[in-house]
Amino acid sequence: MNTPTATSQPTTPRFLVWTAVISGATALILGVLLLLVPFGTLAAIAVMFAIQLLILGAVRIAQGFRSRQLDGVVRAGHIVLGIAIVILAVVCFIRPFSTIAILVIVVGIGWIVDGVAEIINAWRAPGNRGGAVMGTLFAVISIIAGIVLISQPIASAATLALLGGIILIVLGIVSLVSAFRLNRLTRA
Repeated sequence: MNTPTATSQPTTPRFLVWTAVISGATALILGVLLLLVPFGTLAAIAVMFAIQLLILGAVRIAQGFRSRQLDGVVRAGHIVLGIAIVILAVVCFIRPFSTIAILVIVVGIGWIVDGVAEIINAWRAPGNRGGAVMGTLFAVISIIAGIVLISQPIASAATLALLGGIILIVLGIVSLVSAFRLNRLTRA
């Protein structure tokens, strides 16, 4: 049985170092791209989203044709849904900025719905007025942010891309610094 002695140093597996390096470098590169070419990066994201939809649509169509154990109506539903998803994918390829705008609007709607739900929930809890006030404050901020996203989806997407770029650069630097520190531990 191998038991560590008092003089043994803990070792860090090399894959952790490489994971930190790869994730840090990727975050740093994506962050810089978002800062330098936010609309180009957003268009690339829209194209990746379209590719994912195209694959999903193809899978649904294949399920409709190949799933013999399913009822005919269910199989037809898979085929129709798959065709609709493929059409949506084509639209996403043709109009990437419309895709980004729609996604931002959906996020905005989600923030508004979440804010309203949070206000309702905050005041339902008995005896928690301090928490209700803070919950309501954050909910109102969420609602306002949702309204801004809906009213200015492209400008909001660009702003979110810039903020995301800054966050990714910071995370990338932190990850790379962690990788170098982990690397020192593996050599110790």
